[in-house]
Amino acid sequence: MSWMTRTTTAFTASLMLLTGTAWAMPLDWATPEGVNRLSESTNKQDLFTLAPQFEGQVNKVDCGVASAVIVLNALRAGKDGANIPLDTSVITPEEQQYLPHKEGWSPFWNRYTQNVVLDHLPKPRQEIFGKPSTDGGPSHYGLGLAEEVALLKHFQLDAQPYYVSSLMGEARTKAKQAMIDALAAPDTFVIANIYRPALGQKGGGHFSPLGAYDARSDSFLMMDVSNTTFTWVWVDSDELLKSLNTVDGDSGMYRGFVVVK
Repeated sequence: MSWMTRTTTAFTASLMLLTGTAWAMPLDWATPEGVNRLSESTNKQDLFTLAPQFEGQVNKVDCGVASAVIVLNALRAGKDGANIPLDTSVITPEEQQYLPHKEGWSPFWNRYTQNVVLDHLPKPRQEIFGKPSTDGGPSHYGLGLAEEVALLKHFQLDAQPYYVSSLMGEARTKAKQAMIDALAAPDTFVIANIYRPALGQKGGGHFSPLGAYDARSDSFLMMDVSNTTFTWVWVDSDELLKSLNTVDGDSGMYRGFVVVK
């Protein structure tokens, strides 16, 4: 048993002892029940807006970058594309010399890419891959919720963070309703910052956009950007909130979600 498996198993056992019950595991959206939830959901427009722009993270670190790219393209690709920085790295200069040279024509699409967005991170690019910010300091991989918000705001998006620091009383209801309301609002999206072990999954902190909410099952559809290993899943609302109500070990701050428009 690997260290990660032992850690996940221990977290799972602890959570069951604290709650006194097992929880609803994430449900593959392609199962008959998953398809049924999508069919019955009346709050799923974001799925159809995000799906054409969906792309998996290009490596095991850039889940926050991939989530930002999906939302950026959903809001801007094909609309104000002239203001989107072109990713000229996808075709080498040697290859470009053979392309047609027509006035006003470019071989590059006016859409955001993970490579371009990486150049606009709120911290040095090397630090997202683990370079310590100070000599001899610890490595902090990926992005925290505050850094994800800063990245989105860099591109002039309205990004409102919700740190789920409590699930007591009205806090649980308000956090859940904020996600439901955002999914129902036009051109407004939710990027969740979950902790995988709280959902019974292997791994750690992770970002992915939400695409729908099904009231009958009280679950949210998470469009997992780590699609090489994970699929899109329906997550019970209570379990999603528990995964958001966890502390990011790098920043010391609670995870949560960000509403973007």
